[in-house]
Amino acid sequence: MKTLTIENVALNQIRAYEKNAKNHPESQIQQIAASIQQFGFNNPILVDENLEIIAGHGRMAATQVLGLDTVPVIRLAHLSDAQKRAYRLADNKIAENGGWNADLLRLEISELEQICGDMDVSITGFSDVELDILTMDNRTTADSKANNVPYIPENEIVTRPGDVWCIGDHRIICGNSLDAETFETLLGTRQADMVLQDPPYNVKILGHVCGSGNIRHKEFKMASGEMSTDEFTQFLHKNFELCAKYSRPGALQYNFMNWRHMGEILSAGTDAFLGLINMCVWCKTSGGMGSLYRSQHELCFIFKNCKESYTNNVQLSKNGRYRTNVWQYAGVNTFGWHICPDIHGADTAGAQKHAGGILHIACAGGGNICCVCIRSVDDATCACQTGKHAVWNQLYCSGYQGGNTFQQPDWIQPRINPGPDKPARRAN
Repeated sequence: MKTLTIENVALNQIRAYEKNAKNHPESQIQQIAASIQQFGFNNPILVDENLEIIAGHGRMAATQVLGLDTVPVIRLAHLSDAQKRAYRLADNKIAENGGWNADLLRLEISELEQICGDMDVSITGFSDVELDILTMDNRTTADSKANNVPYIPENEIVTRPGDVWCIGDHRIICGNSLDAETFETLLGTRQADMVLQDPPYNVKILGHVCGSGNIRHKEFKMASGEMSTDEFTQFLHKNFELCAKYSRPGALQYNFMNWRHMGEILSAGTDAFLGLINMCVWCKTSGGMGSLYRSQHELCFIFKNCKESYTNNVQLSKNGRYRTNVWQYAGVNTFGWHICPDIHGADTAGAQKHAGGILHIACAGGGNICCVCIRSVDDATCACQTGKHAVWNQLYCSGYQGGNTFQQPDWIQPRINPGPDKPARRAN
């Protein structure tokens, strides 16, 4: 076996092989450069006796990004021309023929996350989406009670319009999502990477929303059946214009609506945004209210903001996920974790919701920062949603900065693992 030696050679003396068949996209080159910065240049470039690259074109490109003057190389002068050409292919192809033990990989990533400190785990070459999928099975499934909104007496309500609650990195505001001031207070100078909202459907609660036993839901403050077709279209359009203004170009806008008002949401959405990307049907396990047919679905209209490209984490099953525009999730308890990897990487998820917990569950997982405006039936709903958000994301919710204290109801206590470093508080 020939002894190989490593030597440092000036970058400008090394030549790329003009018939190199391996593509190195810019994203991979940046990954290689980051790896070299983090770990050092531990994998020398392989060259022939004339300093023409046999293996290492990606590393060569990364050194140019880093601005290095010299690189470590190993000369393979003992190979014939035929062997050089064959080895160039073998070096890349044989590595692709391997696979991963999913359980051991998940364990290794999980343990690495615990000890890596400030080092980003994505330095391993796994994308954020792939890491999110690997850790998906380890997530805790929240109790269905966490989605129930308990009764709160009027004298115990502490949340008021304009209040901003901070839960970990997430922010929840109790405000009017038709006012620009609400968006400015919630987001500041940041823009949302995605919007997911459930506008009121402009139908009366009585006769359209199920109640069990003595439960009777209150009517919404706005768009609860009192608006005409034109008024409801303008109502939606006003909100959509603000969503477009406070979300980045290319941001997808998910909006739920029932079948009765498809026309209004399509009219408002296509005017405020670039256009309709798709419409998804959320199929549920049981039917709700209805006369001829009982409603067992919700519609989700997906618009795109401006002409820029949107983030696509599905990519035709590239990352091991298969998605259609028919969502068969039993309810919010299963909906949240399924949609989370599809939106992973959204730095800020700006959204509005009038009731329920889908928003917080779906957006806050996987490292996303969730900014939520709750368009509630009353201030009690906002207080409940604040506690529910803490429950689903296992964040401590004990009080806020100010004169009053937010007391957790009994149904929150069993799900919370208190920690003084993650309080829920009202923003100053």
